[in-house]
Amino acid sequence: MLIVIAIGAILTGLAVSAFPNLSKNNHMIGDVNTLVGHVNLARSETIKRNLPTALCQTDDSQAATPDCDGIAANWANGWLVFVDDNGNQTFDAGEFLITRGSPSGSIDIVVSHGEIGFANDGFLATGSTLFNLCDDRGINHGRQMSLSITGRPEISKTFVANTDCTDTSP
Repeated sequence: MLIVIAIGAILTGLAVSAFPNLSKNNHMIGDVNTLVGHVNLARSETIKRNLPTALCQTDDSQAATPDCDGIAANWANGWLVFVDDNGNQTFDAGEFLITRGSPSGSIDIVVSHGEIGFANDGFLATGSTLFNLCDDRGINHGRQMSLSITGRPEISKTFVANTDCTDTSP
């Protein structure tokens, strides 16, 4: 009987100690899926409307009149998806806001370009882009989304050499 109780206590201890990592992994997966969904939404909207669309980093994705912060490389505060009438990858007055998003937890999203723009054909107007998503555990538990010139995202647990989750904005 004592052996069964001891085994139960050990298993309970292992389960409780693994819970924080499980929770952080679920937040990471959810945030990656949200970002991929918004990239796919921007691409499909540009094809559907035959108008350019863009994603940009914003300091407050829930603001009544949100704006893009084109300098910042870290999208941890959120992003906007919008119809980019003039193709400048900046959310200007009169442009249609499709949706807005933000990470659910304390996750850094470092992007190789400040803004992401899609041309009318669904291809990237801004060139290939890398998104590095990390939490406080670093790149060993992070994800990297590469966005090729075709505009299709690809997720990997392995980071391209010489990239990390350090905010490189000035």
